[in-house]
Amino acid sequence: MPLPPVAASLRVYDQTSHRDVEPNADGTYHLHCWHSYRLHCSEDPRLPSSAGSCFQPSDGSEWIAEANFGDFIGTLPILGRTFSISSKKMDEAGFLGLLEEVTRRAAALPFTSRAPTLLPFEPASLSEPTILYHAFVYLRWALTRARPTLDESFQTIAHDPHRALVREVRTSALWDARAVSVASLERAVAGRSEWVSLQEGSALAKSPLAAAVASVTGRPQVPLSIAEPIARSTRDTPENRFIRYSLGVALEIVRRVEGLLAAGRERYGWTDERLLEDAGDMRRQLRRLSQAGFLADVGDMQHFPANSQVLQRRQGYRDVLGHYCALIAASRLSVLGANMTRLLETKTASTLYEYWCFFRLADELERLLGAPLRADKFINTDDWQTTVREGITIDFPQDVRLAYNRSYGGNLAGSYSVALRPDVTLAVGDELHLLDAKFRLQSIGAATIDSAADDDEVQVVGLRQWTTFQPSDIHKMHAYKDALGARRGQQRQEVRSVWVLYPGDATAFFSETGGRVSTVPGRREDMIGVGALPMQPGREPVELRGALRSMIPDHDHLLVRRSQAGAHRLR
Repeated sequence: MPLPPVAASLRVYDQTSHRDVEPNADGTYHLHCWHSYRLHCSEDPRLPSSAGSCFQPSDGSEWIAEANFGDFIGTLPILGRTFSISSKKMDEAGFLGLLEEVTRRAAALPFTSRAPTLLPFEPASLSEPTILYHAFVYLRWALTRARPTLDESFQTIAHDPHRALVREVRTSALWDARAVSVASLERAVAGRSEWVSLQEGSALAKSPLAAAVASVTGRPQVPLSIAEPIARSTRDTPENRFIRYSLGVALEIVRRVEGLLAAGRERYGWTDERLLEDAGDMRRQLRRLSQAGFLADVGDMQHFPANSQVLQRRQGYRDVLGHYCALIAASRLSVLGANMTRLLETKTASTLYEYWCFFRLADELERLLGAPLRADKFINTDDWQTTVREGITIDFPQDVRLAYNRSYGGNLAGSYSVALRPDVTLAVGDELHLLDAKFRLQSIGAATIDSAADDDEVQVVGLRQWTTFQPSDIHKMHAYKDALGARRGQQRQEVRSVWVLYPGDATAFFSETGGRVSTVPGRREDMIGVGALPMQPGREPVELRGALRSMIPDHDHLLVRRSQAGAHRLR
């Protein structure tokens, strides 16, 4: 009997906290973002290059790895153990929840004609890993968390699939025909059937058909067969062909993700095992759905039945159509594509937090102003590349525009100094409000701060009682306001307020005329300065809503008009 393999020895030392890290009962090492670690191993740990480096001393005694996982959130297998890296502000479950929310919200944007169209026969675009993962995240949400889930919607269809009556022409013996029409007789008279002569005096010779033929030919005759129209019920409809096709698209997405993850394991010796397990479960679920009995008689989709009332209104079908459109939109939404590789390989929480803040702002503006008028992407294309210049821009009623990652170039092209790019730009008419997401905070009160920690991840020693923004972030907001709003004598938008969005507790505003206050200004006239707004996932953005009410003029009057219009429709 072969002996079990001996596990490689491993010692993990936290150089930030100056202590050894011991695994828990199941062998998992729990590590923190931005901490520096030293790993002493009996074998090469094959650490991802983005996490650090490793070397073996000349004496060959052991391998030593210097690791810092930065803003990584998730799990990583090393030498048969599991490393679980988390942040004090977000764990892996919170990260996955935010990622699904961002993907779902981005896929639902109402793009204009210049944006990607929802063409059903372009599977080649799913070959790009950055876009493929985006589609995969949405599909995982649709299968597990949507209400109803994609599985539940499909079961509704399978219980009573759409049928259609198909009219066909069947050739039957004369004595078996049941639905003889004028067209059937015309075909027979035109010579498309074999005729036989009848004996005089026979019962069939006295029939109206034989008598009518005898009056022309001189002898009674009838056809041996006749073509008769029939109506047949079939499930091979354009709607069911679409259902079959959409399942095939989803299955292809999952298979490609599995292939990428498996290739990563072979090449680097590690992969996201949890993601690979999810992909396997999704593949088996989709394969089960695609083997439903009613799909056996359904052919390949020849055209997209976009105008079908069954797809648009019937329960089950309309849900699958909605998931398909969002899935294709997600697979073509390249505005996040440049950073989706970073999210896939390192799961950076700060990048995701920026996206989440932008889409949460879009949701809150929709609550205040109604549905967006359009969403657009500005794309630069030359002979060498296609790049997204300003990300997503969403237009709302009342001359309000929200933009992600808009660039203000230097040399008087927007900034009189260097180029600046705030995360979010809110334009209200000719006035600008800039917002920058910072996935970091500072603890105060009874909690103490580790001064040796990295600036991007402040480490707290002891009990955290209160969290606030970092002063350095307010300094950056001053730089935005000065560089983008200094030239007031020329025609340009005025920067009225600049805000830090961060996952903390404290609200602060520094007015140009009134100094610091701990609340959001209640009037538009007072909204001139810099400040910080708490934006915590899972918490209602009360402070943000108050700020938006002050930024947008006549907002309350607009709400009254909308409520009156709704009451009029009800009457």
